[in-house]
Amino acid sequence: MTERDACDTFKPDPEHINALPDPLRRHIHDLETRADRAGDIQEIASLTEQRDALVISRRELEARVVELQEGVSTLAAAAVDHGDQIRALNLRLGQLFDATNAEVEKRGTAERERDQGQALVKTVARRCAEIVREHADKNHGGVPTGAAALAYHQIRKEFPV
Repeated sequence: MTERDACDTFKPDPEHINALPDPLRRHIHDLETRADRAGDIQEIASLTEQRDALVISRRELEARVVELQEGVSTLAAAAVDHGDQIRALNLRLGQLFDATNAEVEKRGTAERERDQGQALVKTVARRCAEIVREHADKNHGGVPTGAAALAYHQIRKEFPV
């Protein structure tokens, strides 16, 4: 396999990047650090935490809904003539269903945003690797001085944030 073939099959995942020679690996990590000035990685982490909290909240609400449903059934059997109470419980149950649906929608939105953020990070990392390869090819395998700044400016042009 030629060096060119190896570059064509390169995947910008941690395993492959960590297997690169030390100077190139440090350069890519430096590019990654500089390319995240908008805080995308932090935002992804925050969205992940928010999503996890929403999942827990949704589960608690679902458990509460089950409790309320059981309560409604017991009241209906024990006090058929207390229609006002039953209607109030049904109204609350509907509110909890609405709240649960809203939480599920928030979770879906958070997951979509997380997926979009991850896709952007992968795209930027892939492009960083391409830029490094381009500079290395132009310099017969060596990365020139200032390549990080050139790559940084090129990434900022291609991925305006």
